[in-house]
Amino acid sequence: MKCIKVSMRYAEKLKGMLVRESILHREMKAVKEKGYVYFPLAGHMPGRVLMQKIKSGSLPAGAFRVVNRSIAAPRKSGAQKAAQAHLGGFDVVGDIAILEIPRHLVKQQKIIAKSILGNHRNIATVLKKKGGHEGTYRLQKMIYLAGKNKRETIHKEHGCSIKLDVERVYFSPRLSNERKRIFSQVRPNEKVLVMFSGGGAYPVTIARNSRASLIAGVEINPVGHKYALESVRLNKIKNVNLIRGDVRKEVPKLKEKFDRIVMPLPKSAENFLSFALARSKHGAIIHLYNFFDTSLGETEPTDALQAIKRAFAKARRKYKILKWVTCGQIAPRSYRICIDILVR
Repeated sequence: MKCIKVSMRYAEKLKGMLVRESILHREMKAVKEKGYVYFPLAGHMPGRVLMQKIKSGSLPAGAFRVVNRSIAAPRKSGAQKAAQAHLGGFDVVGDIAILEIPRHLVKQQKIIAKSILGNHRNIATVLKKKGGHEGTYRLQKMIYLAGKNKRETIHKEHGCSIKLDVERVYFSPRLSNERKRIFSQVRPNEKVLVMFSGGGAYPVTIARNSRASLIAGVEINPVGHKYALESVRLNKIKNVNLIRGDVRKEVPKLKEKFDRIVMPLPKSAENFLSFALARSKHGAIIHLYNFFDTSLGETEPTDALQAIKRAFAKARRKYKILKWVTCGQIAPRSYRICIDILVR
């Protein structure tokens, strides 16, 4: 099976990144051999995307490589083997595991859930997704499977504690490395605006891991806003200003102009670019999120780039695309991306 071979020195750091990105195969054990660790991988992520994600985790070049290697599976009952054949990975938010169960395995979903509880001491609750993200708040319904019947948890990330309800607040643990990429770019005394700030993951991680002078966040979901306020208090942060409301109404009210604007709404963020541009300083950086479908053979996100071009032309502002990066696979050949834009 596909594995990542890494020197023992960097094994724990790489394992943490693989877990956060839901790339590590949870039912297969890593193998140690001659100073190296072989981590089995889940799913079928293209090599280019996989290598990009690992490099973003700050591992030195040459410390790892993707290889094929046979790894013996742990012994399980016949029912467990059948049920877990497809389950390479699952999302973990705090102490809650969140699964996707295909129709043909619904009858065995309790076996899967109990197996996860038995094998992972850090998991207290197992839920499964019901449908996709829906509505203005981008929420996803969950069904209880095992453990404590709860939805609220505290997720630890980059030295921060983020409190949320997984069913009432949009949050993706798979964006952990992307949040690190953003806060690593923030320069001292920057003013940062996070549009669609959700439960506060971006404002909180930026505040705790940079020397920004101000981080403002705007979120329309009242429950998300409430939890964001709790996370700010939980982390004892003083330089975050959270605003509840629609960005189209609240952003124009802001007096400040910003050095950096983060727009983590991949479905339609380009429609709000005019509001971001109105609060952007000359030389500001905008991080615009979008989706990119490669099934038609495109090598760059043409639709998103054209939308950016139109928005800047309408605002009579100049710009430069610094780069675009993949920050999550949402379906076969379909990715979440972030486009970094320099405002001139």
